[in-house]
Parts: sequence; C-alpha cells; structure tokens
Amino acid sequence: MRCGNWKRRCRVIQNCRSCTSTWGWHCSQQDYERARTEFKKDLELEPDVAFTYEQLGNVESTLQNEDEAAKNYRRALKFDPRLLNARMGVAKIEERRDYRAALTELDEIIRLDSGNASARYLRGQVLVRMGPRTGWPVRIGNRDPRC
Repeated sequence: MRCGNWKRRCRVIQNCRSCTSTWGWHCSQQDYERARTEFKKDLELEPDVAFTYEQLGNVESTLQNEDEAAKNYRRALKFDPRLLNARMGVAKIEERRDYRAALTELDEIIRLDSGNASARYLRGQVLVRMGPRTGWPVRIGNRDPRC
C-alpha cells in the first residue's frame, strides 16, 4: 500500500491527512456507493492491485451484491492467492450457495493459516448444515429438522 496521493489516490484505509477523499473515509462514513466509485477509479489507474479488488469485494458484499463481491474476491485471489480475507469472503458467499465449494475455500484458509478460528468455526457450521453423510441440511439447535 502506498500513501501520499500516488496517482492522485490514497492507498491506505485510514483517512490520510494528505488526501481529503480517501475511500477508507467513505467506508467509515458508511457511504459505500462512493467507496465503490473510488475503488473503481483506483482500478482504472492500476488494474492489478489485489488489495483494491479485495476491498471492492467487501463493499459489494456490504451492499448485498454477492455476485459482484465473489467476482472481485476471485480477481483479488488471482493476483495474490494468499489473501485470507478474500478467501473468507468467497467462503461466506459460497456457504449460502454450495457447501462443497465453501469447504474447499475454508480448507485452503486453514492450510495457509492453521490458527484461523473464524475459518474453523465456519467450516464446522458448514459441516453441520451438510448433515451426517446424507447431505441434507441440519438446523443448529435442539429440534430434529426431519420432524
């Protein structure tokens, strides 16, 4: 990450004193539409920055645009496959769509960072929902979902 109006854009999440319109500031003010615009401007200037794709994925996810969020997270992973937050973003989206794809992403996160408690917890939730050997979803709680 860079700071100091590099190509007229600030590259830090915090509100930099040398920039008056950083995208991090827009996110902190919950102006996600403006943050999305700033990220897209950044990508026009430098289209191969994994961090920017990751942050754009976070904004799209917050705006509940899951398809766009997943696409941006995957672009970030194309440039840097070690970005755990982008992998976690993909896993959370896939958890609602395809359990096996979510498990693949979560296993990769755990392989890269064996102490990642969030990935281990989400993996456990996915396995519980998949059910014991049958593949049917299981509700978490005391009631048997088959009743």
